[in-house]
Amino acid sequence: MLEIVAVPVGYLQTNCYLVHWDGKTLVLDPGAHPTTIKDALTEKGWTCDLVAVTHGHFDHISNVDSFNMDKVYVSEGDFPALSDPKVNMTANWTHPVAVKTPGEKLHGGEDFFGFEVIETPGHSVGSICLYDARENVLLSGDTLFLGGVGRTDLYGGNTEQLKESVMKLLGLPGETRVYPGHGQSTTIEAERRRFF
Repeated sequence: MLEIVAVPVGYLQTNCYLVHWDGKTLVLDPGAHPTTIKDALTEKGWTCDLVAVTHGHFDHISNVDSFNMDKVYVSEGDFPALSDPKVNMTANWTHPVAVKTPGEKLHGGEDFFGFEVIETPGHSVGSICLYDARENVLLSGDTLFLGGVGRTDLYGGNTEQLKESVMKLLGLPGETRVYPGHGQSTTIEAERRRFF
């Protein structure tokens, strides 16, 4: 049975998700406070088996290395953000982010951890969402939120692409539970009503 735990981390309150399925746990978007994430894993009695990111902005990738994995899963479009502080928007920080964990590219349409990878560019070049049709669950990253969509004024953003990506997501079954990168969960039906 699929179980999802949200762990809001960092000053942007990014939702890091612990996704437990078939005895394994995926840590999605570990953007800050690795101790908080690890404590949540311990509380559930889970261990981190895989790490992935929905896109390459700093608040979703900054603590990937804390999990000592042999790889981190990321879309091809946002692959450069792992090692390029300009792309992940930390170039002007005191400590720019450059993930050392090797990246493994995800592509649209493939199965990853029981989820279908959906390419949803717009918030970033390579934003992705993870969709489980059996459980009616969508991990939407920063593409779709409760009552809103991701910004397009950041590095790699594109308003027209985001509109197309959101329309693609709104075509999913209405009962699909949406777990966004920030804020509370929602459903596709609830967000459809806001758009139409």
